[in-house]
Amino acid sequence: MPWFLAAPLLESAHAALEARVDVFEAWLAFCTALVALGLLYEYGYDLHAFKNSRFRWAARLTHLGAILVTVGVAGELYIEVVSSRAQEDLRGFNNGAVAELNKTASDASALANAFEGQIADANARAKIAEGHIASANAASKDAIARVAVAESRVAGAEATARGFESQIAEAKARTAQAELELARIKQPRSLSPEQQQRIADALRKLPKYDFAFLVFGDPESLGLLADLDAALRRAQWSRVDTPAGLGGDIAYKTAGGVVPSINDVGLKAFVAADDTDGVPIVLALANAISSQGIICEPHYSEILRGHMPRLVLISIGQKRL
Repeated sequence: MPWFLAAPLLESAHAALEARVDVFEAWLAFCTALVALGLLYEYGYDLHAFKNSRFRWAARLTHLGAILVTVGVAGELYIEVVSSRAQEDLRGFNNGAVAELNKTASDASALANAFEGQIADANARAKIAEGHIASANAASKDAIARVAVAESRVAGAEATARGFESQIAEAKARTAQAELELARIKQPRSLSPEQQQRIADALRKLPKYDFAFLVFGDPESLGLLADLDAALRRAQWSRVDTPAGLGGDIAYKTAGGVVPSINDVGLKAFVAADDTDGVPIVLALANAISSQGIICEPHYSEILRGHMPRLVLISIGQKRL
């Protein structure tokens, strides 16, 4: 049987038993009162006689016993009545305490039920929170994986960017070199007075040679011819006419004389193939001019074999691109 049904039944049975005990105690008190009253009626005369007569001691003792029995029964009646009231008070106190305890137990049960509901709700919320945490952990792992992929991509992008930077730097270097080359191409070949003097100083300690020119004929080549003429004159070399039969049909008039044309590229210096003394001369001349930023190539010419001795022929072709 459920506890919430058994408790009221037990209380009802307990109350019924207490009511029966109260009835029995009332009848017991009534019966004791009748006994006491009967004893008073029975021994009342003996009490009077004991007080006023002059009986012997034996008779007095007999009357005394009857009196004691009467007083004892009366006292028992009194004690019974007082005890019954005390028991009633005690039962009332017990009933109140039990009722208070029952109320406390009921309140505790209700509170426990409420706590159980709260605990169940907390457990449900905890499970929901655990689900959220699991989802958050999964999302966190996914985010970490995505971050790793992103970092890998960033690293790859950085590597690619570094590669691009290297390529850009290389392209810039090539561009700068191309710009320098373009500037060199655009810059006409020329020798400043200082450069002319350095060439003359390099040749002055060598044996003096004669020199002659062949020229392409454009303004840039003619300008270089004038600069080289001035530098070699400073070295105390002597300019002579170009040997006959060399160069083209067209000739160009210059400050030092008429110069036959040449359809060639670059600057070249020639000595006759049979002029062994001219070998160091032509090499020194080519090096001196090249040191000033204008490339000059030294050559040995079979065409000059048998021509004027101690002659250096300088061929000023079109500027190399």
